[in-house]
Amino acid sequence: MHSRHGLNAESQGALVYGKRAGLGQPEESDGSLRFKTQVIDTIERLYMQELSTDKMAQILFINKSYFCRQFKATFGQPFLIYLQSFRVQKAKHLNPAAFATLTELAAAVGFPSYYHFSRVFKKNTGMTPHSYFRSLPSAE
Repeated sequence: MHSRHGLNAESQGALVYGKRAGLGQPEESDGSLRFKTQVIDTIERLYMQELSTDKMAQILFINKSYFCRQFKATFGQPFLIYLQSFRVQKAKHLNPAAFATLTELAAAVGFPSYYHFSRVFKKNTGMTPHSYFRSLPSAE
């Protein structure tokens, strides 16, 4: 049966749920895609600084509660967990020889203390930062 807009019930359902034709997967709305892009760009620019949900919400000019809900819906995890994992990935790609200590390396990717960096690094990689960097081939 067609509605007054010429769509049958199945077509209407596809529009309501934003499914891609034939794939059955939800599309990202323009707002959701814009949010995701803005968040990723902001994290890329500022990950080495002190970032919080409050600060991210302020930067994006949105309510903190909305930011938290939208972030988790978009990325599948809370902001601070995502940020910590992001920072660990950045740290893994740095050359530890460029830093006097691993504490300096931790600070360079936004961790306020080596202790916190070490705990998060081990949780994400299964290795301490010291063990991880020692296991890499030396660049001699």
